Amino acid sequence: MIACPQASVPTLSYRASPRAGKKAGDFRARKPGEFNSIALTREGPLKTRPWTRAGAIPSYRDGMGKATETLEATAQIARNMKENQGHEGEAEMSRNDAGQVVSDFCAAISTLDMRKAVAHLTEDVVFDNVPQPPAVRITSGREAVREGMQTLLDACEFAEFEILEQVEQGETVMNERVDRFRFKPGTFPGGDLLEWPVATLWKVRDGRIALWRDYYDLNLTESQLGVSLAEFGQIIGRSYTGD
Repeated sequence: MIACPQASVPTLSYRASPRAGKKAGDFRARKPGEFNSIALTREGPLKTRPWTRAGAIPSYRDGMGKATETLEATAQIARNMKENQGHEGEAEMSRNDAGQVVSDFCAAISTLDMRKAVAHLTEDVVFDNVPQPPAVRITSGREAVREGMQTLLDACEFAEFEILEQVEQGETVMNERVDRFRFKPGTFPGGDLLEWPVATLWKVRDGRIALWRDYYDLNLTESQLGVSLAEFGQIIGRSYTGD
């Protein structure tokens, strides 16, 4: 199991003001176009402001207590957010860039040419194949990763890393995938298609992947292809057991 970092996600709270003359909790139906005004904050949850009066368009009160028009208030909120953004915009861009780097790498696998895929890896990248024995679990260096993966892809007619879910936080990316490898007919006695559900932790540095850590079930080679992991490695020409 992977311990996923907890991200602080803003939530939206909603509260309507009770109808004038009614006790709290007795709400009236709103007319089209009426809504609660919402105060946006960069930190903490979104909060609502009560209506100024029943049936009134919501307004925003500035520090002097003066009511202003809703559009003006919304514009001011946006300006405040922009002024207070600081480096948050840079962090968001980094977060998005990291996810895109991982997505581009996964997409490049379908070319069956690891020379294209490894362009997204750092020179000192570490490929951590967690389920494999310690002797072969770690592959270090871009060229070593390319050689190992190319051996697998050379036995395939088709390959893809299908991303089902992906989350990013800073330069850390986690995704859930199905990795599919369709081998040339007759390569394995039990079938030609291997579908591997995979969970992966990625670390991106300076726009390239520095860590690739996979979690998956090794026993699927036997149930889908009819061979053990050791036999699988012998057939494609790469050791997966360290023997």
